[in-house]
Amino acid sequence: MAVSSYTYDTLPEAEQQALPTVEQIAAALDWTTTPPTDDTSSKD
Repeated sequence: MAVSSYTYDTLPEAEQQALPTVEQIAAALDWTTTPPTDDTSSKD
């Protein structure tokens, strides 16, 4: 098993450009990038 010590910031510019953004990944997974609110008023 190979383990890489790369982080996004240390990748070459061309590799960074080839990767999707955080927003694109979140949209693909139907996630939001904002933390959920603790809205207990709608709970029964």
